[in-house]
Amino acid sequence: MKHLVTSYKMEHVVLTGGIGYIGSHTVLALIENNYKVSILDINCNCDITKEIKDNLLKLIPINKKDDIKFYNVDITDEVDLDDLFSCIARFDTCIHFAALKNVEESIRMPLEYYMNNVSGLITLLSCCKRYECHNFIFSSSCTIYGNNETMPCIEKNINEIDIRTLTNPYAVSKYMCEKILDDYCKSDSKFKCICLRYFNPIGAHSSGLLGDNPIGNRPSNIIPTILNVMSNKQDKLEIYGMDYDTKDGTCARDYVHVVDVANAHVKSIKQLKTLSHGCAHVYNIGTGKSTTILELIGIMTNVTKKTIPSIFMSRRDGDVSEAYANTSKSFKELGFFTKYNMEDMCKDAYNFIFQKYNKK
Repeated sequence: MKHLVTSYKMEHVVLTGGIGYIGSHTVLALIENNYKVSILDINCNCDITKEIKDNLLKLIPINKKDDIKFYNVDITDEVDLDDLFSCIARFDTCIHFAALKNVEESIRMPLEYYMNNVSGLITLLSCCKRYECHNFIFSSSCTIYGNNETMPCIEKNINEIDIRTLTNPYAVSKYMCEKILDDYCKSDSKFKCICLRYFNPIGAHSSGLLGDNPIGNRPSNIIPTILNVMSNKQDKLEIYGMDYDTKDGTCARDYVHVVDVANAHVKSIKQLKTLSHGCAHVYNIGTGKSTTILELIGIMTNVTKKTIPSIFMSRRDGDVSEAYANTSKSFKELGFFTKYNMEDMCKDAYNFIFQKYNKK
């Protein structure tokens, strides 16, 4: 694979997994803030993502379309990755999204998760080191807090987290990645890193052109599943567990609008320039509030005026009862605060799927 050498005056950000749900929204946020963006994604040339690419480009002004490039690259392929980095004048910051992220699947396929998520990070970091990309933002997860945290979750350094409390290989892979990044920060005085621990991103772009695409008949995320039921692609919403220690017995999560999450990355790029070396800095990205599954169903029903048939199932392996963020550090240091509430999240998610299915 060969690419034309390009010289940039604007700051140039490379995103792995930039075609994905959070990645695509972050690309748009970066373009809106006058960054140049290179997207590295193994799915760049597949039919499934053609619509995502087309819709993303529709949202970018004509005078900025040259500020975005797509490259079909697998981050676990060291040769292909090195080839790309060697042909670009410089990447100022790397934002690393590319990862497998299904909790239940990770329990069934742990080797695949460790290979892609952990080995992929090592390959990418080695490339960043060779080509002097010293600023790094890692897409992490609240799952690394495990099942023994006092709520709300306060940011702990990775060395303070007890790996024994982690409930699934996906969470362990994120833990391992953060540990690798923290150790690397200690070894390289030029390298700066922020790990963003997302809670539960949902919602969609207000245009209805970007959102969380339901993949297959049984998507793993809650909102695509609800939308599949509302679109008659699935008979009922399966609610896993009704005896958790929450207000109504169903799991409670900190849901945060994906556009808010995307904007956190723009703030993180600016924050990297002010941070000290020597460790990976961590921030929670959430609202600081928890919402149960039944509450989420109620809000979606009120927003759309549609019923959502559901059925209770036994608990799933790897799920914790409740998780929500302490957001004081991200507010104080990143200047991050959420603009959207649960009604906005449900309305935008429904608008996305309504437009998607009504175009067909």
